[in-house]
Amino acid sequence: MLTASSLAVVVPLMLAIAADRKIRLSLPARNVLVWPKGIAGASIGVVFAFIFNPFVGLLAPLNQMFPGLWAPGIDGTDAFITLIMAHVWSGIPFNFVILLAGLRSIPHTMYQAAAMDGAGPWRRILDVQLPLIMPQLFLTLVLEFTESITSAFALIDTITGGGPGGSTTLLVYKIYVDGFRGYDLSGASTQTAILMVFVILLAACQFAFIGRRINYER
Repeated sequence: MLTASSLAVVVPLMLAIAADRKIRLSLPARNVLVWPKGIAGASIGVVFAFIFNPFVGLLAPLNQMFPGLWAPGIDGTDAFITLIMAHVWSGIPFNFVILLAGLRSIPHTMYQAAAMDGAGPWRRILDVQLPLIMPQLFLTLVLEFTESITSAFALIDTITGGGPGGSTTLLVYKIYVDGFRGYDLSGASTQTAILMVFVILLAACQFAFIGRRINYER
């Protein structure tokens, strides 16, 4: 889920920068972008399973012209792409709100000073906005990477069911399969402990290698 977690931060970041610039329709777009937060993960999985269905979904016409081009039911790569897109869409609202709040807290005088120094829009993003919202970026990265490990269950269960051929059976879903379908409670408990230790180590590494480099003063 490394790709999904990275995209779930990068996409909201780009949307937040666009909304902060007050481009056309940015105000209604901000309201629409927070709607997915009120939708349960299982519901999101059902919707995306229908949208990317190879026979009745958005890619059905393309699949008719090139049979087998999109087949998440038998192709593990296509199944993972569907899961990634569903995860990114569900992660946009929270990360978007956090990053937009960070951008809005930057004093306007800093933009004016950068513009007077000849910095263009892209240079202002790289030299002003991104360095000043590093605390918000760090927060979204920590929460996204740790949550993606545990919150993928609903999407996997409703979209792929762990298939095809077990290619999308991540550890969090394997715990469910072993414990509640295979009745291997001891094995599921051991895997749960391993997952907990992995999440703790992941968060600790992020704080050790990234958190110490974050400047919280402006």
